[in-house]
Amino acid sequence: MAELNGTPEGSGITEAVLRLSQVLHLTTVAEGIETTEQAAELQTLGCGIGQGYLFAKPLPAAELIEFAGTRVG
Repeated sequence: MAELNGTPEGSGITEAVLRLSQVLHLTTVAEGIETTEQAAELQTLGCGIGQGYLFAKPLPAAELIEFAGTRVG
């Protein structure tokens, strides 16, 4: 999330991409979320789907299935 660096410019770029995706009826996934501040800002900007080290490190497929099962069930 290099674009989301706490500056007005970074937030503006992120907001523009999110608004464009909404107008085009696309689902947007924010990648590289590393801090709770980034996650909160993305939620404020209307992005509800994200991934990154804040939530989990990259996992092999078998571990991902196990990880997801503990979150869903």
